[in-house]
Amino acid sequence: MQSVEELWRAYQDWKRLTEEEGTAIQRSQWFEVESAQAQKRLLQTEIVRLTDQIKASLNSSIEQEQFNSRLRGTVNELILLETQNNLRVQTMIAAANDQRRNLDVTASRLRQVHNRYVPTREPVWENLS
Repeated sequence: MQSVEELWRAYQDWKRLTEEEGTAIQRSQWFEVESAQAQKRLLQTEIVRLTDQIKASLNSSIEQEQFNSRLRGTVNELILLETQNNLRVQTMIAAANDQRRNLDVTASRLRQVHNRYVPTREPVWENLS
């Protein structure tokens, strides 16, 4: 069946894009991440269309079960890859938040040092009289 092969190719494309997305996440190449996600959004429409077309054409419960079994395996593999990418992003967000907290603490300490050791200046207009 042509549609079935198209569907599996679409899922392979999704897998490839998800792997590329993971690499882009690790390298902080956010434009590439967005590009992969945009391409997957387009694929999603095609996958839904093909899946509906295939399910409508299956004649027996055996064909349906074979199709559903392969579909579940493919989708589970993709869910695992997407989850790994999500964990990468969450790890990067946590690291960025830690870095920001450290920078905030450092800025606060610098303000304290500045306030303690730099004399306050009187406004210039008070010295003019």
